Amino acid sequence: APRVPRPAVVAGAAAAAAAVPRRRLRRAALSSAADDADNLYIHEFSCSACDGIELAVRSYGHRGRPVLAMHGWLDNVNTFDAMAPVLARAGYLLVAMDFPGHGLSSRRSIDSTLHIMDLPFYANEVTRSLGWERYAVLGHSMGGGVASLMGSAFPAQIAGVACIELFGTLSAPAAGSAKHLRRGLRERLKMVQRINEGKIKAYDSFDACVDARRRTVEAAPGKQSLSYGAAARLVERGAVETEEGWVFRHDPRLNAASASYVTEPQVLALLEAIECPVLAIRADPEEGRGWPMPPDMAAGRIAATTDMTMRCLPGSHHLHLDEDTAPAVTDATLEFFGGLDAEAWAEVELPRDRWL
Repeated sequence: APRVPRPAVVAGAAAAAAAVPRRRLRRAALSSAADDADNLYIHEFSCSACDGIELAVRSYGHRGRPVLAMHGWLDNVNTFDAMAPVLARAGYLLVAMDFPGHGLSSRRSIDSTLHIMDLPFYANEVTRSLGWERYAVLGHSMGGGVASLMGSAFPAQIAGVACIELFGTLSAPAAGSAKHLRRGLRERLKMVQRINEGKIKAYDSFDACVDARRRTVEAAPGKQSLSYGAAARLVERGAVETEEGWVFRHDPRLNAASASYVTEPQVLALLEAIECPVLAIRADPEEGRGWPMPPDMAAGRIAATTDMTMRCLPGSHHLHLDEDTAPAVTDATLEFFGGLDAEAWAEVELPRDRWL
């Protein structure tokens, strides 16, 4: 899979981290290392959302059955480096997006709040700009939650929902609402003040950023881990070198606790609204290396979803990107997409101005 070139050293850590290319990005056609006779066209470009946010997008191929791929928290489109080329060669036009404040997409304004319920809006802005009428969605972690929300919000447009390591969004009991509100407001103030003061953590090297990204995963619930190679792929797009050192590009406000969560009954109601088939891939709960979900919660979400296929596979939370577990995730996804109604999910071509 291609790599995002490491940028030249730039001045100002805070400015560099927030900077986003405003031009349309293009990548030349690249040959597959596995099969030089089978060229895989990979293109980088941007979509302008109607609220002014620039969304960085990467497409794999220029024709096929359309799939919108969405990454997890603090990640970016490189999270699909292992899966996307295989899906593209199997006949799917996979378009992966950086959510606002992630990767190369621009950040939302300093006065805005960040909530997962806003993300389907930006996902829809990408597909709307491409002219897609019917497509499948693929998401990992937070992106899996967004994928399920897309199925609820746009049932006439979604042919299938494939979720990796999260189906439905994170939820919390209503009894904890005041606690979450207090913490969320306190941390929002702290983050906004740091941004206004230009404070941003810098690392000595690219490898230090990789280690930091791995530590973030290891600190998450469960016994999660992330291979060095997988973390490096994420950091290649998610960090930039400055005069002060290496800094992460993502919006620092993403590290603040949420001031509000949906409740589990709300999650179930949203899952009930999905009309298309759903694939949920989980890191095998018996291994305990994925994102933990109580058995009764998982059972309730499965029961609420009309057409659900559950696959539990070996690996940790990033099992779709870690080198030893990604092939099984890709195969399960291909099997699911292959079983969707092909007549209701026609091939499309990437608009020519996006790939010529």
